[in-house]
Amino acid sequence: MSERRLTIAIMDAPYESANSTTAFRIIAAALKKGVHVNVFAYEGAVSLAVKDQAPHANPVKGTSVEEE
Repeated sequence: MSERRLTIAIMDAPYESANSTTAFRIIAAALKKGVHVNVFAYEGAVSLAVKDQAPHANPVKGTSVEEE
């Protein structure tokens, strides 16, 4: 039987939408089932790999950290 594989490309920056969170949940579920996963991050998603990444306020929209 061939090895099961999943390849996901993530483009959305952290904290801008739920897409990145959803992608990580899919990845975690696949890994739990023994699927080999490749993840490619490009554009805003390259910031997902930054260790100190944290939510921040958005002065342009006038929102606080909690609102973001």
